[in-house]
Amino acid sequence: ATVLGLASGYLARWGWQYGYLCYALAIPVLMYVTVFFHPVDNEEAAKSSGLLQMNKGFLLTIIMLVLATGFVCMAITVYPTNIASYYLEKGWGGTDTSGVASSLYTASMILSGLLFGRLFDRLKQYTFLLAVCLSMAGMLIVFWGANLYTTLLGGSLIGFSYTTLHSSDNAIVSSLLTPT
Repeated sequence: ATVLGLASGYLARWGWQYGYLCYALAIPVLMYVTVFFHPVDNEEAAKSSGLLQMNKGFLLTIIMLVLATGFVCMAITVYPTNIASYYLEKGWGGTDTSGVASSLYTASMILSGLLFGRLFDRLKQYTFLLAVCLSMAGMLIVFWGANLYTTLLGGSLIGFSYTTLHSSDNAIVSSLLTPT
């Protein structure tokens, strides 16, 4: 996350949109995984190594979780850098204003972490859907924000959804995996 934040900051010098180019780092990682990752064909070898076996009926669920989480994270990980550039571009403030936006973003992440247990107990697997919807709403509010206050509200929704998304991902995936 630190590398992506720094890379995004350097790329944002040329425009806030260029901050998203830091995700080009994913290309060599994907190439590495596809070349060097080989699934275990022998079930006995997998059992003896203590690897977790995934229920094959949930493979589509795992793929959808990865795709949705990847998209949302690509959009919101570089939020602090991009919101600072956006505020400068709009003339809504400088580092102090973007500092407030980043603080609200972080505070809503902390609030989400504190509330996650109760939220997941009530909503179960729908917590993930809630997180995706909140992040989309937050991104749209920031994108169409007519003033500073609406973008701050959108940023708070994005921060809340970020922690909820990752926590619900972990809870759902761990419930799909069974130890051998």
